[in-house]
Amino acid sequence: MKLLEGKRAVVTGSTKGIGRGIAIELARHGAAVVVNHRPAAEQESAAKEARETLDRIREVGCPQAILCEADVTTEEGVRRLGDAAVEALGGVDMWVNNVGIHVVTPALGQSLAEWERLFRINTGSTFLGCRTAAEIMKARAGGTIINIASKMGLVAAAENACYCSAKAAVVMMTKSFAAEWASFGIRVNCIAPGVTLTDPTYAVVAGRPALEAALHYRTPLGRFAEPAEIGKVAVFLASDLASFVTGAIIACDGGWTAHGDFAGIPAQKVEEWAREFPRLSRPQR
Repeated sequence: MKLLEGKRAVVTGSTKGIGRGIAIELARHGAAVVVNHRPAAEQESAAKEARETLDRIREVGCPQAILCEADVTTEEGVRRLGDAAVEALGGVDMWVNNVGIHVVTPALGQSLAEWERLFRINTGSTFLGCRTAAEIMKARAGGTIINIASKMGLVAAAENACYCSAKAAVVMMTKSFAAEWASFGIRVNCIAPGVTLTDPTYAVVAGRPALEAALHYRTPLGRFAEPAEIGKVAVFLASDLASFVTGAIIACDGGWTAHGDFAGIPAQKVEEWAREFPRLSRPQR
């Protein structure tokens, strides 16, 4: 059963990682998909990743898939993406704001310029995408917008004040727009993924088995998410199965935000972590 037969979708930042997983799952359920990435001139691997994504989308039987290069942190770029979708597909029924960047940044020493840059990528792109999608959908009597936040928009993490704040803003933006645009038949929801198997995750845990084990044990389901699992939640939110769901924040995080301790971790794992993450020495008094 294809839940999105005849629907048209835009997924920002969709040539790799979570965005690719979402685009493929929407296509698997019958949606025509506009795949987006930043201009190839700014990202050396972008063209190759885009081709791979389009190939995988077509393999699942997508009725139509197109590529639009656009920097969605700019008004011009988002406008270009919206126009391309309307021209190619005749409209937009689903718009997924996925673009984001995670940079571990200690607050002490972080410049205002860097704070504003990260906010523009993580929050500004979502605002611009929501606004553009709503303008298109309002004229066509409805649609659904899905924002991608993070578990770190629901719970804090040290050296991540900027990222956590930006993703928390995405959460509140979702609720505000859901209330504002409900009368237009537009539903706005949010997915907050946990640790997901993307290139940045592989880079962080590579050669660090104790860290990988720590993240697994911190997650009640005991593993990382696959991008396709985030995509399946997007399919539900975009479909008629969620016809009375708006302003919702779904934590697809394996239970991370449902609890706050490390109970049940084997003693040998604690010993491994103690070696890799030595406790900070206390200052002398």
